[in-house]
Amino acid sequence: MKKSDKIIVPSQSYKIFLETNFKFALDKDVVVYPSGGIDCNIFYANKNKRLNCYRLGFAGRLVRSKNIHLILETLPYINDYTLDIIGEGPELQSLQLLVNKLNIQDRVLFIGAKSQRDLADWYRNIDCLIYPSESESLGLVPIEAMACGVSVILSDIPAFRELKSTGFIVNIIDDMTARAIYEKIKHVEIYDSNPFFNSNLVEKLYSSDNVKKDLINVFK
Repeated sequence: MKKSDKIIVPSQSYKIFLETNFKFALDKDVVVYPSGGIDCNIFYANKNKRLNCYRLGFAGRLVRSKNIHLILETLPYINDYTLDIIGEGPELQSLQLLVNKLNIQDRVLFIGAKSQRDLADWYRNIDCLIYPSESESLGLVPIEAMACGVSVILSDIPAFRELKSTGFIVNIIDDMTARAIYEKIKHVEIYDSNPFFNSNLVEKLYSSDNVKKDLINVFK
């Protein structure tokens, strides 16, 4: 990085991290480019969908740092809710064992990895995405979900606080516990006045057609 004329990072919060931890970055041209952005021809909202927040979802790598086990631990207290888990990873077996231990087999569906188009269709058929990740440089999954008109519950980390400060309607959990997730599920903010506010904002700020122009300018 010291030899670089320009440094490309995926988010403003990551730029701050870089400049805080690598002082020489303050003298560099640090460009924010959100990992290719979102293809809004694939990730878009269903304008006829009615949100009710009974079908929950998680999508991503099944690793401990995503805290999927905390989502599962909320389900015994919310009997009307189901959970879809999209993805693969080393935590799959332990998560399946936890589902059996909690006796919630009839309400949890494990689904393997999906193509972008299939993933977008899945987003449009859930009510709320829960993503209690411990660390993200951008957080592409919640942005994709919001593009599809899905309400999101997110962990309190810089990348997700940035989404909130940018103007997105997101639900940030108070701490990394099952109880905190449970409280947000019970009182999740579903934007009734304009259910497509988030999807419109994603198109404006993260559309691949828009952000690729910024990347092209880097090389001019």
